[in-house]
Amino acid sequence: MEIFLRLVLAHLLTDFTLQTNKLAQWKRESLWGTLLHTLVFLLLSLLFCWGNLTKIWISIGPRFHIYGWVAILLLTILHFLEDEWRIYSIQRFNTKDNLFFFLWDQFIHVSLIFVFSPIRSLEIYEKWVLVCILLVLGTHFATILLHYIESGNYENKAVVSNDKKYTTILGRLFLMLLCTLSGYLWLVVFIIAVLYVFYQEKILKYSWIDTILGNAIAIVCGIFIHILLY
Repeated sequence: MEIFLRLVLAHLLTDFTLQTNKLAQWKRESLWGTLLHTLVFLLLSLLFCWGNLTKIWISIGPRFHIYGWVAILLLTILHFLEDEWRIYSIQRFNTKDNLFFFLWDQFIHVSLIFVFSPIRSLEIYEKWVLVCILLVLGTHFATILLHYIESGNYENKAVVSNDKKYTTILGRLFLMLLCTLSGYLWLVVFIIAVLYVFYQEKILKYSWIDTILGNAIAIVCGIFIHILLY
């Protein structure tokens, strides 16, 4: 299970944290953008699974074995093909890149990682990996998810502006870190969360979907981080 979670983390960092607006636009315009994107996944996967690259991950019969480095290479190729198919479908068939298409794309990526990962026990996991996954889900992933919910179509409307994207990411990260506090300091989290919601809605003029749902996702992820740490 630990290898699966490490690869999921590599995927989330690749698709969200390390995928800038410029890189996302380059992917839609050129094959080289997708190649660079998948290269990031390859390097992160190799780094996170370095000690397991020469171990057997999957055995099919008594003679056919897939080693770690081969599985990662296959996942990189499949990641590239999935991304290119998504772009081709949008451009060639005028498929709307809506919320469903976004979630389906993520489901395919994670499913492929599951297929090529050695899952020996669901109870074996590493806290630091889960914490990092929750941090990405509560910040960058939530920002993109909410943009799909609000706009309905990510590709044919303006992408999340860098100012708004990183402002909301930093705000949600701050709320998540506050959730790791213990004792009566939880009261601080509640007060700051209320003030932050007011600031977003009244000053920054964010929608209630972005404000309430986004911060709720951040706080829930922060609570799970708190549970893992304590």
